[in-house]
Amino acid sequence: MPCSIHSLPNEILIQILAPFPVRSLLSIAPTSPRFSSLILRILHYRLLLAASLGSHKLILEAYHPIRKYSEPYLFCTYLSTPGLSSAHEGEGSLYENTTVGGRFSKLNQLYSCFRPERPGVEGNVPKRPYLAGGTGSQADSSSASQPIFTDNGDGGNQKIEHIINLDSHELFSQFCTIANLVTIGPRRGVFLSVVNVEDKVMRVWREWLEERARASREEEKRQSKNKQRREAATEATNFDTTVEETELQEQKHEQARDIGSSPSILWTDHNRNVGLLVTIKDRKWRAGPGPLLVSADEEQPASYSIEIKELVVRTTHLMLAVEETQGQQTNISGKAMIFGSFARAADATTA
Repeated sequence: MPCSIHSLPNEILIQILAPFPVRSLLSIAPTSPRFSSLILRILHYRLLLAASLGSHKLILEAYHPIRKYSEPYLFCTYLSTPGLSSAHEGEGSLYENTTVGGRFSKLNQLYSCFRPERPGVEGNVPKRPYLAGGTGSQADSSSASQPIFTDNGDGGNQKIEHIINLDSHELFSQFCTIANLVTIGPRRGVFLSVVNVEDKVMRVWREWLEERARASREEEKRQSKNKQRREAATEATNFDTTVEETELQEQKHEQARDIGSSPSILWTDHNRNVGLLVTIKDRKWRAGPGPLLVSADEEQPASYSIEIKELVVRTTHLMLAVEETQGQQTNISGKAMIFGSFARAADATTA
């Protein structure tokens, strides 16, 4: 009796298909409904691995151009991938109310969320003196030591906040976002492989900043009213907060399902592969007294704080970056890349 590949059990077919790269799997998927289902299962598993990063780390640089050389790298801790169940294949919004073919189109709508964290510090070391006198950082001559950074974040203990100032004639400000997927080496600041996920300079428009700052003020008022209502209800009766907590979780879940159209995300470009979930707040302008006479239609100088809450990455975009990193690791020739202050601190600890 002649045998074909379709007569093989699913377990063997998965073993055959598993080594193929993502783009090859997508080209094979239309072969048959069975292949589509198996490849979807493989991609589900790869998406979970890519989102959780495993042995890789996602590092972020986010700064105004004038702070390019002073802002540290941010380590990104994985939070979740809304719509993709981490427990079982076949669960999550990816599988809801759609056919196998429709699930492939939904793959590209998934986003993974990460919390940016400043590098952890485990101590300080004296700055290395130069032969001509002084230290390596004349910009901060008041300090005779420099921190020893770890290869992990600080757990989100510090806010990631930036200030954007706009003069009256400025319609936008620039903001840089660089995300890299790295493999940590044997020493601090040494990366065995680096794959760029995003490297863009964005325009942050005055109109958008005003709109998001207004939304933040309204949200603060709403939260304040809810807090007062809860406190009053708690004092009056045995108030059960379970129902309200459930409603908040459901509201958060619904918002997460539509990350791609969230107005609170600052996207790096129109492709919306990488974005920053931010909170915008007004600040008092401190550039001195303004003009005495101002036209009614003339913009005023403005200042805003941008707090970065999360880094949002399209999961398929991240999966391709992980695949590229794995390809780099197979071709490692003993060379490593060394990055900035991490390397200097590492040298000091091993000297």
